[in-house]
Amino acid sequence: MRAVSTALDATLCLLLVSAAALTLVHADAPDRAAQGPAESVATTLTTATAQVNYTLSTADGRRYRRSAHDTVAGLAAACAAGDVAVADAERTRRTGGFERALDRKLRRFDATSDRTRRVQVVARWEPYPDASVAGRCVLGPSPPPDADVHAASVALPSGMAPAENAGRSEGWRTYGGVGDAVARSVVRGLFPPGRLGVALGDRRTAPLALARLRHFAALSDADVDGELAAGDAAGVRRELVDSLAATVESELRTRYASADRAASSTAVARVDIVVRVWSS
Repeated sequence: MRAVSTALDATLCLLLVSAAALTLVHADAPDRAAQGPAESVATTLTTATAQVNYTLSTADGRRYRRSAHDTVAGLAAACAAGDVAVADAERTRRTGGFERALDRKLRRFDATSDRTRRVQVVARWEPYPDASVAGRCVLGPSPPPDADVHAASVALPSGMAPAENAGRSEGWRTYGGVGDAVARSVVRGLFPPGRLGVALGDRRTAPLALARLRHFAALSDADVDGELAAGDAAGVRRELVDSLAATVESELRTRYASADRAASSTAVARVDIVVRVWSS
């Protein structure tokens, strides 16, 4: 088993998003006495930091030890935004070991803070509502059907740019323009340009980077073999964007009555987190 440095963690593009909550729960001195049980737990998860040690593996059996540090909610958001599925296909598995380690961390936190309380955290990233391209992270057990469940919602940054920032021109609010903008934001977030080239060029990180690229290419029906063989990282990203953009555009055309409405529905930059709390 080979260890990889923190600096190389950055080149492998794990999205560690900001811990600052955008809605409902804020990190700046909330009045916990006035909060319900779910809101109180959500506040703790957006303010309490944690370190998670985990392992990522490639298909050829190579294993990489990793470490991530953020708030628990921030780590859950990173997990969701970094583990993407396309059209309900198998997820990229980029964060499988990370999700399992984070789940163990949450369960230990739950057990030590209140032995009768149970907590589930569900983080979901969607570039637009009910998108076939989405990421999800589920931590903790599911509540039983007869449980009295309290819930609270938190929104955190995904680490990806808003779709409007990726639009090529002021006239991007067409179906094709929105599809292209969403795809650009997603690919840039998952495979940042400079970092991707560094990861592919380093023998210590290339196997894991290649595994992620090939799997995401398969999910998005992109052919990147020629670009990978030529060491053309920019070409790889172009192929991923073009293929994903076609998928997104097709879906937007069937789902939204106008391209302007589709553009207004994008939420690439946000991860929605639901915290459920009940007593056992």
